[in-house]
Amino acid sequence: MTDLFVSSGTDGDQQYQRAQQMVLEDGSWRVVMREEQVSTFTGGGADQTPSVQQPDDANVKQVTVEISSDVPTDVSIYDDNFDVGIVEEITGTETYEFEVAADSGLSVSAMSEEMMSGNISIAVYENGELVSQDTSSEGYAQVTY
Repeated sequence: MTDLFVSSGTDGDQQYQRAQQMVLEDGSWRVVMREEQVSTFTGGGADQTPSVQQPDDANVKQVTVEISSDVPTDVSIYDDNFDVGIVEEITGTETYEFEVAADSGLSVSAMSEEMMSGNISIAVYENGELVSQDTSSEGYAQVTY
């Protein structure tokens, strides 16, 4: 388990600070929600189970991300709304499929554990069509769309 601390602002400006606990489970980080976060999601007390309202089909897009690497590589995938958050290590080819809001962008990065080495490629498909890609023989590839 680890604590993530985020703060904003500069000298003389209003500052905002937030701490968030995270736990590593099966190679991926999971957020440990505070009582007030659970309450926000459920509209009630911490003893309620959070539920997420699924957007209707007109407001989502099906996204497929394919990442290939010939060396151990740290992968990070996030959408603009933070509905998708994947951080893990891969070797070989991995395919990730999910739905994101139609107005959301996506950030995908892959970095080899030994910088400047390794062949890495990223391909992002939206509703089955290739929308962005990056390939590198220097151990780092990134796609933002």
